[in-house]
Amino acid sequence: MTAKRITCFIAVVISLSPWGVALAQEKKPPPSRVGAWMSLGLGLGSRGIAGVLDGNFRHGPSVFSLQLAGNSPIDDYNSNGYGALYGRGFPVGGGFQVSASAGLGAAHNCYRGGHDCAPLVLAVPLSARISQRGEVVGIALVGFTYLNREETFSGVALALELGKLK
Repeated sequence: MTAKRITCFIAVVISLSPWGVALAQEKKPPPSRVGAWMSLGLGLGSRGIAGVLDGNFRHGPSVFSLQLAGNSPIDDYNSNGYGALYGRGFPVGGGFQVSASAGLGAAHNCYRGGHDCAPLVLAVPLSARISQRGEVVGIALVGFTYLNREETFSGVALALELGKLK
């Protein structure tokens, strides 16, 4: 037998052996489907400057969030919302992630610099975000709305994300 035939024979034997099958099936592990992060953002709201602070946990496509959002006054009126949200998030390529969430929460509206505040009312928070993420740092555009019987308010904020993002 020539060296070329011996090499081919050895390659076939190894590829059909248990070691060869294991080597062929070995793949790079998929990215983690679990993540946790916090984000803090500022932007524009329905009544002035908007702010959002949230803590998030992802398991697969499910996203659980605790959110504090609000509008700071330009016209002596401010709104704050506190919510627990559930939603779905998906990668869309290029390191981008999109998600949408809804939940239950409370809203608090104050007039005249905080001297005339309405009581807490039940609210339905809605949130959507698109993020560009690295392993631990990301940037997101976050939109939120707090539907409530007193005064519905909304905002859009540019947020910094920190945590286990991928």
